Amino acid sequence: MIQACRHALRLDGSEGEDDEEGGGEAAAKRGSNSAVVDPGIPTDKQLEEWKALWNRAADSARGHRVALSRVLTGPTRAAFDHGKSEGPCVTWRLDHVLYTARTLRLRRYWSTLETDPEGAAAGLPN
Repeated sequence: MIQACRHALRLDGSEGEDDEEGGGEAAAKRGSNSAVVDPGIPTDKQLEEWKALWNRAADSARGHRVALSRVLTGPTRAAFDHGKSEGPCVTWRLDHVLYTARTLRLRRYWSTLETDPEGAAAGLPN
């Protein structure tokens, strides 16, 4: 849960470092009580809010009787890392290919960047 929260909030320190309003790395190192914290770890408040959002989404899916399955693709995007203006390129696996397993059966899916190392290294447009 902590890792999902960290990724959703992009707490790896790569974005917002040039923020003029006290954001970026300096703000990431301050917790809610201005104590210095690790910029890659969510604060207790951030984690609490993330858990509440996650639980609300899970309850909504159950309440509406929606059961989505995810196609287990490899990396689907290659570009400069978040907040960077130069390489090397990195890849991400975007979890956006969903289907309802109750009514559909996944037969096959296309290969992704795991079969295209040149494209992964050069970067691809969105």
